Amino acid sequence: MHQHFSYWLGGVNVGLTSEVAESRWGAVEALARWTTEPQRALRLSACAVAAASAPKEWLREISGVLQSGDVAFSTIDNDAEMQVLAASTIVALFEEEGLATDTAALCVATGTFGDRAPEATPDLDSLAHDYLSRRAVSIRPHEEPLHTSALTPAQMGVGTKLSNQVEEALGQNDYAAAVTALNGAVSNLAKRLENVAASDVTARNQLVQSLAALSEENDILWWVINDYSRELSRPRGQASPQGLVLPSAYELASLVTHDVPPTASIEYLRHALASAEGEAPIQLTVAEAMEATTPDWRDSATAALPEEAPGHVLPLLAGLRIMGETPAAGDWNQALRDRTGLGADFADAPEEVGLQLLRELLLTRCLGNS
Repeated sequence: MHQHFSYWLGGVNVGLTSEVAESRWGAVEALARWTTEPQRALRLSACAVAAASAPKEWLREISGVLQSGDVAFSTIDNDAEMQVLAASTIVALFEEEGLATDTAALCVATGTFGDRAPEATPDLDSLAHDYLSRRAVSIRPHEEPLHTSALTPAQMGVGTKLSNQVEEALGQNDYAAAVTALNGAVSNLAKRLENVAASDVTARNQLVQSLAALSEENDILWWVINDYSRELSRPRGQASPQGLVLPSAYELASLVTHDVPPTASIEYLRHALASAEGEAPIQLTVAEAMEATTPDWRDSATAALPEEAPGHVLPLLAGLRIMGETPAAGDWNQALRDRTGLGADFADAPEEVGLQLLRELLLTRCLGNS
């Protein structure tokens, strides 16, 4: 029983006793055992962050699992408590890594974007972000964050524990040497992998993981340096900052090889957006980012959007699709709020808007892997 459970439950269950808390924790444990794959994690998370907009059949399914662990739990006019139990289950899942937990964490992160965190479970969003950070490091054991103190190539630095030459080369603004060093590190790891005895499974797995992480970083570094937008079919310098945000996030998602993004994703996006034509705005509204895209690009970007996924956890992808369904600006703005709870006038740093789309795209990948 974690501390958040008792605090959250006490906020929605007046006169909570230790006996009732123990009983409800049994329901949480039952729900945690049930959450074995991404689709179930999606249903659980939809209940935790947006029970009011979750499909009724999902809520009935969650209620049945809760009652299997606590026969005294009532679902009649008890949405707030069910939401707390779902959120508590997600926090319990954070103790162990895996695809289902990755899915739940991404759902919480994307489902609370835009000041939509549920009042009954404060800190749930920050706990999800903490898990995603830990998970990113555990699956990329040799990653160190990309650091930037200014939005110029000269200030960018990338380092890995396997290749200090990368950091040194970038410190001298020698990008060719940086990429060469990364390629050399990848090649050295590949040779080490060949020499590891097949019977030494642990050593081989560690090297495979290191090789995958470094290869991913190498590809992303090339993308950052290349200064060309594949999605827009032109150099980034010929695109507006508004028009570059979502396509850049889409491109970065195609290079991420794991379920969760690298911890340096925000820096990758910030640097890519700094190449745009004109000065990037300090804050960008959701509407500005979406309206700067073309209908053809929106159709392509939303092709993988699962039909069953509620808009609340995929608001930007849902919004891009809504724009195609409701051409009039006023109509799609209201439709976005109705379906996702996110207002088109919500503003954040451009790279944060891009990071939201990146997470949504990775979430659709998790759901596709179930």
